[in-house]
Amino acid sequence: MNKTRCPWCGKLIDKEADSEKYRKKYFYSYSAMRLSFGRHYGVCSHCGKIYNNVPRSALISLCVLLGVAVLLPVIPMIAGILFIALLPIIALISSRDSHFKRIDDNNSGVIKYDERQKFKARVIEQYRDMYALDIFPIFKEHDEKEPFSHVSPIFVTKIDAKSTEIEGYWLYEHADNAYFATLGTVHIYDSEGKVVADITFI
Repeated sequence: MNKTRCPWCGKLIDKEADSEKYRKKYFYSYSAMRLSFGRHYGVCSHCGKIYNNVPRSALISLCVLLGVAVLLPVIPMIAGILFIALLPIIALISSRDSHFKRIDDNNSGVIKYDERQKFKARVIEQYRDMYALDIFPIFKEHDEKEPFSHVSPIFVTKIDAKSTEIEGYWLYEHADNAYFATLGTVHIYDSEGKVVADITFI
């Protein structure tokens, strides 16, 4: 779901500016030619790291369209029309898994999050919708500070509604992470600076 924050530093991104930086940096490289349908690459304007987004909805839609193009001559026209009509539903369902991912400095692959930065927390009170695969700052003025200069935002990978527990990763290592992890209640914020929930780390 994260479509607004850098997966490295957690700061709000400018997709157009970041995409332009990427094109200027990799335009003549082989890696730049790997841009494909539905894929967005960017170089974060704040921390200079590379990220991308591969909307599965776009990739699935492309595959379905190709399939329809091949099958239309051999199936009844009405069946082809009904099949195409399902594309928006497929796109809506699969787009929930779309989020920005970390790309290594050589632009050759996705980097996974550090297992040492993994956390579990319990939601004490929830005020706004919370989705997995999203980034939530813990420090309200996160976007006004220098990258990596203060407590890390959290990247939530799993939400268990029954137990009110969440799991995920601190985006980066920082001394303040341990301090906030010991507090009884911690606010997490959305991209508008509003409190999404109160959590306690376990």
